[in-house]
Amino acid sequence: MKEILTGIADLIFPPRCITCGELLEQHGPLPFCPPCMAGIHFIGSPLCPRCGTPFPAAEGEDHLCGECLITERPYAVARSVGRYEETLLTAIHRFKYRGKTGIGDLLSRIMADFADNIWDMKAFERILPVPLHRRRLRERGFNQAVILARGLSKRFNIPPWTGNSGRQTFKAHLP
Repeated sequence: MKEILTGIADLIFPPRCITCGELLEQHGPLPFCPPCMAGIHFIGSPLCPRCGTPFPAAEGEDHLCGECLITERPYAVARSVGRYEETLLTAIHRFKYRGKTGIGDLLSRIMADFADNIWDMKAFERILPVPLHRRRLRERGFNQAVILARGLSKRFNIPPWTGNSGRQTFKAHLP
């Protein structure tokens, strides 16, 4: 039944790549045409296990980068799904600055797939969306971090932080 309804919807509203708008020949796991999909550069090993900075060589073990060797970081670990360029940059800009909030669901799904492959998500107690300045919230009409946090929260069944104070904290049990 779902396939029939999807087929009817595709006739009325043909699926399009969310970044370039090209018609998609078929539904894939991500709504990108092949050239745009090729423009997503996911970050993987080798990288710095603390700050997540990828190393230029495609081979080798993860190890601390020079900056993390000499500088104490105010965090335990940081990661990025992909490089902020080409397709991801376009998708993020459309989401944040053009009000295409549906792209946030897709981005949170990409983030969740990434996180699920590198962490035991049961170790986390809360998902914390980064607060947005009141002026930016009025300009945009939404907080993009809340949309992303909701998607992650649903996927992993981890409650979002709902504190009312201006000071928000995040707690996780990382190894």
